[in-house]
Amino acid sequence: AGCTATSTVIVNVNPLPSAPVASNSEQCGVGVPTASVSGTVGATFNWYSASTGGTLLQSSTSTTYTTSISTTTDFWVAEYNAATGCEGPRSQVTVTVLTPDAISALLISALFVLEQL
Repeated sequence: AGCTATSTVIVNVNPLPSAPVASNSEQCGVGVPTASVSGTVGATFNWYSASTGGTLLQSSTSTTYTTSISTTTDFWVAEYNAATGCEGPRSQVTVTVLTPDAISALLISALFVLEQL
């Protein structure tokens, strides 16, 4: 007869955070976008350069992207729960950067002579 052993393993399954709700924005020229996301209060939001994989551009509790941009940019944002180590699905956020109108200036020189009569 052989030896047998048994043990109990407890498996915790943590729920994924929900995808954040995205609000796109438009801006004129270079600036910090006003686009934002909303989700669980106090959650960490990870801002990525792609819908999957990609570069992590920002990770913070800020609901807005905090770095200035100069061209129309798509971000993908996921809510991350640090307590469980789980990251939820990504939502797309688009910031449209409009090119400001060109400024033209015309210098007109004028000379006024006042005489006292």
